Amino acid sequence: MQIAPIDQDNNLFEIIDLVPQSLVDKITQTPWLSLEHTLEDGNKKLRRRINKDRQLPWIDEFHACIDQTWETIVKHTGCDHLEYFNLDGSATGFWIDMPTYTCPMHTDGELPGAIQMYWIGASQDLGTTWYHYKDQNMIRHSFKFKPNTGYIMINQSDPDGY
Repeated sequence: MQIAPIDQDNNLFEIIDLVPQSLVDKITQTPWLSLEHTLEDGNKKLRRRINKDRQLPWIDEFHACIDQTWETIVKHTGCDHLEYFNLDGSATGFWIDMPTYTCPMHTDGELPGAIQMYWIGASQDLGTTWYHYKDQNMIRHSFKFKPNTGYIMINQSDPDGY
């Protein structure tokens, strides 16, 4: 696993090879479109699905892998206040962004942090682009959409706690 900050702000990191190739193969060979899913709350118009973890035969292996690497993630990011869990009580969510899905520029508000990994995509250009100051003319970093790569985002509060 490789983790590297993308700039001097030290709150956005590229992550490569989060899980071993044997697990990547299981993830990428999963029949995602035939799995039970819900539409993500707040993004129903955007066509983003969330799949149910319980139907993934490799999910325990995935959780064990993240548990084993969590200390390394904390060490490389310097962020010891994040925990590995999801809002529904599970440790992760697997989203499927359907054709025509485009997420508008936004901030993640008070979300303390996140790890987003890419698994299956039609083009490397489908990765997330980060901007400075919510200005489309000031690209901070564009992540390539490649299996087993992604980013770690750390939201650090300002002096007022926001």
